[in-house]
Amino acid sequence: MDIKLATQNHGSNQVYIKGPQEYEPRTVEGMRETTLQRAKQTLKHLKAYEGGTLTSPMAKSGLNCIKVKIGYGKRNAALFDYDDGANERRCNADTVKERRYEAIEIIKNSIDSIKQGGMDEYLAAFLVTRRTRSKNGTNAVSQKTKKTPHLVSEAEKAA
Repeated sequence: MDIKLATQNHGSNQVYIKGPQEYEPRTVEGMRETTLQRAKQTLKHLKAYEGGTLTSPMAKSGLNCIKVKIGYGKRNAALFDYDDGANERRCNADTVKERRYEAIEIIKNSIDSIKQGGMDEYLAAFLVTRRTRSKNGTNAVSQKTKKTPHLVSEAEKAA
């Protein structure tokens, strides 16, 4: 291995070419798999939870409760609202064990629903909103760049 090449390319002989990342469109099936993985990870965290602070992809501890929100992405964006208008469920039981059990049941039910495709319509709607937001943002940026700057003449400056 040539030491000169290794140090020039940060430990690799492979030459890297900088350029734009290749766009990979998201699909409902991919979103379903991601959501399922995050729900399973949450279930794992809930089973190990014995009190204190809980931070998992779809559940977190609150003031004398566990908040469970079925969502998508790193920020766990809510996919739907319940009938009462809330986008999360609060498990308010007397003991930590009861709260944890209630939260585990919610996550287990959601995992079954995700596997059977019950969340697909919510995922598809979420995907559409993200695409329109992206297009609107692109349009807004392009509108800003299309505007020509207003040139002020010397006579206007003096007036």
